[in-house]
Amino acid sequence: MDETLLSEKKYFEYIKNLELPLKAIEMMEILINEKDENKRVIIWSNLSNCLDEKELKLLANPFYIGFGNPNSDFLFLGQEKAFDPKANKELLLLESINNNYYWDIVMNTKKKPNIFNTPNHYELQVSC
Repeated sequence: MDETLLSEKKYFEYIKNLELPLKAIEMMEILINEKDENKRVIIWSNLSNCLDEKELKLLANPFYIGFGNPNSDFLFLGQEKAFDPKANKELLLLESINNNYYWDIVMNTKKKPNIFNTPNHYELQVSC
């Protein structure tokens, strides 16, 4: 499998080429480089409140891996469920923007992410 699909660097290269305000691109770089899951949520909350619906849609990760193990022998990709990014900003972060981040945690540490379980995305966990 092409390892660049898991690369947040490649995702950020995609972001830099979007027609977004410079501040949004800078905040996305901070978010992508942040390794603390809770801090990523805070950064996203601040950023997403400053963007309109069109800009939010542009941030969807085009390298989304789906719900399967990206390092398995077979990986089936299909059309994933859709949602309104303006009404569900948290889902845009959890299911799309953080996709590479979560798979990196699962594949390299063999642990589930604290907030969102990528292999079983319906298992949302609340941290207090």
